[in-house]
Amino acid sequence: MGTIFGAIAENDNEYGFLRTVGQEVAWQTAQRWIADRNAELALTTALFIQGKTEKFTTRYKRPGAGYMQERNAKAQALPGTRKATGSWDVSYPLKDFMEGQTWTDVNVAYMTAEELSNHIETGHNAYQNTLRWEILHRLLDNVTETWVDVDNGSLSIKPLANGDTDKYPPVIGEPTDDAIEDHYVGSGYIAANIDDTNNPLETIRDDLDHHYQGPSTGGDNIAVFHNRAQRSQLEALTDFTEVPDNWLVTGDNVDVPFGLPTAPGKVLGRASGTWVIQWDFIPANYLLGIHLDEAPPLMMRHDPLTTGLGTGDFMLISTDEQFPMETMYERARFGIGAGNRLNGFAMYLVASSSYTVPTAYT
Repeated sequence: MGTIFGAIAENDNEYGFLRTVGQEVAWQTAQRWIADRNAELALTTALFIQGKTEKFTTRYKRPGAGYMQERNAKAQALPGTRKATGSWDVSYPLKDFMEGQTWTDVNVAYMTAEELSNHIETGHNAYQNTLRWEILHRLLDNVTETWVDVDNGSLSIKPLANGDTDKYPPVIGEPTDDAIEDHYVGSGYIAANIDDTNNPLETIRDDLDHHYQGPSTGGDNIAVFHNRAQRSQLEALTDFTEVPDNWLVTGDNVDVPFGLPTAPGKVLGRASGTWVIQWDFIPANYLLGIHLDEAPPLMMRHDPLTTGLGTGDFMLISTDEQFPMETMYERARFGIGAGNRLNGFAMYLVASSSYTVPTAYT
């Protein structure tokens, strides 16, 4: 199918397309195509976005730890009370993204299926780019943002754990005290010096793993995303095992990674108990780790369902039911904020311990 509308058009290039099938049929076909693309995009971003919510502020909770109280065997006094710890307050913005696609009756009369398909696909590509930027901005920018909600006032939109006053459940091996965490670090060495001693994958793995009990044996289901600029450096690690070429039959007695994660980018292989994934939207000299077996870090806010304004997906809307293409708009209303602030670790490959926010995602 050459275009979105190939199934209902004998010739996608004939300008009689809309006059032949009618705007309503074309509109319905476009909506079905958009629904399929939105579903595919949701599957790809699921490792970053835990779910959707109508709430503008919520308390994210995790179970605490500590020890039970020992009582005197004979003096049956009531023990002290305990409440679950491990909670922090988070908020989510709600942004309105919109593009106009209105035409005159002359434009519509001469429009081919191919032209209309290109317009709609361009709009969905813009939505995909916007959603990706909002996700990576929230993960790679360590600054808490104040966002003014028209109905609810100023909200604090938090990134991953960034050393602020929020306290998190004790890490494994330290069972008693909640503590502040900072998941934005400088590596202490530049990318060119990555080796088995200066191994950023181990640092990212260990910092994520000590919040979540990892497997008793073997590696972790942790994805580390990187730019192609770091590919050769990470592949040079001694324990790197590559994913074989799809068009090659691997020989006997060769280690081959299996159970590849569903993730954006290209899964290159396994190293230091992590998945090494090239995703060029990660800036050069930055690494981003996500634990795939734990609750994803982000939440997406959308309008209350009763408003009929959608759940954050890409939408086509129109004010004219009979001639929808003449008054068509592309819209998405959503906001991204961190909920599970512990599941994510950003590293800047620099000869210091200081983290600098990448320019592309400030």
